[in-house]
Amino acid sequence: MAAPSYNNEQVRQLHHRALILLETVVQEVYDAPHEEGPIETGLIYRHANNIVWLALDILVLTDEDRIASPPIIARAMLES
Repeated sequence: MAAPSYNNEQVRQLHHRALILLETVVQEVYDAPHEEGPIETGLIYRHANNIVWLALDILVLTDEDRIASPPIIARAMLES
């Protein structure tokens, strides 16, 4: 019997890679100079940073086989 998709190693590796790329982009934006003031005040930056944290939450939950919560988190991420 095949492992559930949330436990599939290829899916897990893809999730890790996507998360690393998103974290890299968010960090580059944070590190860039901002004439208007601190980047933390920007809505888009805060939203992207929140998505990184939610994606990390999903990763932790799936690693612990807590499969009921990730769809709820993912839906909130996609709808926002």
